[in-house]
Amino acid sequence: MSQWLKKLDPYWLYYVADEAEDPAAVPIYWVSKWVDYSDKYGLGYQLCDNSVGVLFNDSTRVLLTSNGEYVLC
Repeated sequence: MSQWLKKLDPYWLYYVADEAEDPAAVPIYWVSKWVDYSDKYGLGYQLCDNSVGVLFNDSTRVLLTSNGEYVLC
């Protein structure tokens, strides 16, 4: 194993270590409210940070972030 690690590009190892995050620093989100109108429209939800979104039956997704940014996916 150590021979294999020695053959790796040092820049790649630095990049991977740089991208690693402390799990405690990663935000945790959960659904705080939801409504199911999937028979007609789709599923609506609100996250713990007050972002809201809708997953429509035609696979369209809409998200309004807590800072007011509108995203259509």
